[in-house]
Amino acid sequence: EEVTVPFNLHRFIIGQKGAAVRMMMEEHDVSIAIPPSNQQSDTIRVSGAPTNVESARVALEERVGELLKEQEDKALRNFQLEMNVDAKYHPKIIGRSGAVISKIRQQHDVNIRFPDRRSADSNPDNDNMITIIGYQQNAEAAKESIEKIVADLESMTSVEVKIDHRVHSRLIGARGRAIRKIMEQFKVDIKFPSSQDPDPNVVTVTGAEEDVDEAKDHLLNCEEEYLQDINEFEYTQSYMVDHGRAGDGD
Repeated sequence: EEVTVPFNLHRFIIGQKGAAVRMMMEEHDVSIAIPPSNQQSDTIRVSGAPTNVESARVALEERVGELLKEQEDKALRNFQLEMNVDAKYHPKIIGRSGAVISKIRQQHDVNIRFPDRRSADSNPDNDNMITIIGYQQNAEAAKESIEKIVADLESMTSVEVKIDHRVHSRLIGARGRAIRKIMEQFKVDIKFPSSQDPDPNVVTVTGAEEDVDEAKDHLLNCEEEYLQDINEFEYTQSYMVDHGRAGDGD
């Protein structure tokens, strides 16, 4: 009996090194002839006792139905949705060590790709493009989650605060622990100047307006406290040097 099986499914019927088709032939005690791939035929011939051929035909058709469903599901899972999001927001959407984007991926069961600006083949026109891949409903839900993050970021304000560069290291703390604690406490982002910045004292605080104001006041209070320690230390050092010189003069 001839059974219609789409040519593109033959390799799944055959299985790895012919294992799947051999198992079917043994299970139903039939011979299954699959045409050479160069013929691209949709017909598979099943030979044997009539009842065995019938059971093998049913098994083949059931397997074809499963494979078609799998292909359809794969196509649905590969729905792609693109978002144009300013590249400056990408690090925040990704989060520290990818924590934020990993949560969105797991929550909505999608894959999310960001443009690779490090690649030599990267296209500057696509630097803002985020691609979400998954079931359409899941992709749209993930898009909403990202849009909410972007909306929150756009509503934030940035304030520059002049803080004596001599206290920056104390504000940052060992391995950044102190400044991370402040950022978590006030729900803000704090950026210190780099060596290339013209003013080494300018610190940028970003977040919701109320949180930024509170963080700014906290940083200025810390600066005042730390400067007192520095000034006292410098005064003591200066006094000891002057006193030592006076003693040498005597």
